[in-house]
Amino acid sequence: MDGEWKGANLPGTYFTLTVEPGLHYFCSSAKSQSLLIMTVEAGKTYFLEQQVIFKPRSPVHNLFLLRESEAKPILALTLPSTWKIDNTK
Repeated sequence: MDGEWKGANLPGTYFTLTVEPGLHYFCSSAKSQSLLIMTVEAGKTYFLEQQVIFKPRSPVHNLFLLRESEAKPILALTLPSTWKIDNTK
C-alpha cells in the first residue's frame, strides 16, 4: 500500500490493516500485478479481494472492492494470514 509492504497471503487466507483516511494505492503482485486506487473514509471498513481471472496463456490477478455482504461469507471460510518480513537477508 502506498509503496510499502503491508502483508502477504495465500489462497484461503486474509489479513487486515488500519489506514489513515485519504487517497491510497493498494497493490497486489502474484503472476501479474494489480493496482486499486481509492479514497478511504474514517470509520469505514473496506474489503478488498485479489481475484484470479483465467486468460489464455496466463492468469491475471486483479484487486476488487467487495461489499460487506459479499465479503462476510468469504471471510467465514478463510483463516488469518501469518507472515513476517525477513530482514536477515
